[in-house]
Amino acid sequence: WSSDVCSSDLWRLPAVVVPGHGRLLVFASGKDRTNAAAPLHSNFSISAAGERIVLTAPNGAPAGELPAWPVPRDVAIGRLPDGSTNIVFLARPTPKSANTAPGYSAVSRMPAFSFAGGFFENPFSVALSTPDPGTVIRFTLDGSEPVESSPLYAGPIPLTDRNAEPNILSLIRGTATVNQHTDGWFPPSGLVAKATSIRARAFRPGAMPSEVATRTWFIGTNSPTRFQVPVLSLVTDTNGLFDYVRGIYVLGKIFDDYRAAHPAEPLTGHTPANYQGRGDAWTRP
Repeated sequence: WSSDVCSSDLWRLPAVVVPGHGRLLVFASGKDRTNAAAPLHSNFSISAAGERIVLTAPNGAPAGELPAWPVPRDVAIGRLPDGSTNIVFLARPTPKSANTAPGYSAVSRMPAFSFAGGFFENPFSVALSTPDPGTVIRFTLDGSEPVESSPLYAGPIPLTDRNAEPNILSLIRGTATVNQHTDGWFPPSGLVAKATSIRARAFRPGAMPSEVATRTWFIGTNSPTRFQVPVLSLVTDTNGLFDYVRGIYVLGKIFDDYRAAHPAEPLTGHTPANYQGRGDAWTRP
C-alpha cells in the first residue's frame, strides 16, 4: 500500500491469504502492526482532506487505486458494486462486508450561517447559504438532524428573545423520584434562559447530503452578568433525552416496567430506569 505523499513502497502486507470474494481489513492508523494473527495496522494514516491510495503487486505493478477525494466524517469511498470500476462515496461504511447502496458521485458542502453563534442583546435574522448550484437547504429548530422532509429554507430566519416564553423542557417530570438518595423532582423556581439552535443541511440531486451545520444563539440574556464562565452549547434531538421509551434523561418505560414487576421493592438510586442504560443503544449524538 502507498499514499501519494510517500514512496511507492510505503507499507508491505504480511503473508496473508484472502480467498476469492473475501475481504481483509487494514487500519490506516500509523501503528505499523503486521502480525497476521491480529488486526493489521499500516504505518501511515490517510488524510480526510484527500489522499490517493495505491495497492501494488510484489513487482511494483499497480493492482488497485482510490482517488484523492476529501472524505467527510463517517463516510467511505469504495467500489459499487464490489469489484467494479465505479468509485463512489458511501454513506454507510461496511468494513469486512460488501459495499451497499446508495452511492454518490459527490458530497454536498455544509451550509454557512451569516452570523456566528453566541450571545446577542437584540433580535436579528440569520441567513443560510451554500456555494453549490442546484442545492437546497433544509433546517430544524428542535435539535434533530435535518432530513429531506425537514422545512425548506426560503429566507432569513428571525432570532428573538425567547426568555419570557413558558418553560417547556425544564418542566418535564420523571428525571428523578423520591428515594433514599434524592428528594425527587422539583420544577425551576422561575423562567429559565432559552436559546435558539438551528441545524442545517444541504441537499443536491445525485450528491450525498452535506454534514449538518449547527449554531446556537442566546438573545437578550445579558450574558456579561448572567454567565461568569464559558458557555458550551450541546445540541441534540429532544426525543433522545425525554422520550418515554428511548429518552436517556428520564425514568421512562424501563422504570415503570420494573416498578410494575416489583411493586413492594423500595426505590433507591439504583432502581432500573432509562437513564441507567449503557452501550451503543443508549448513546445520543
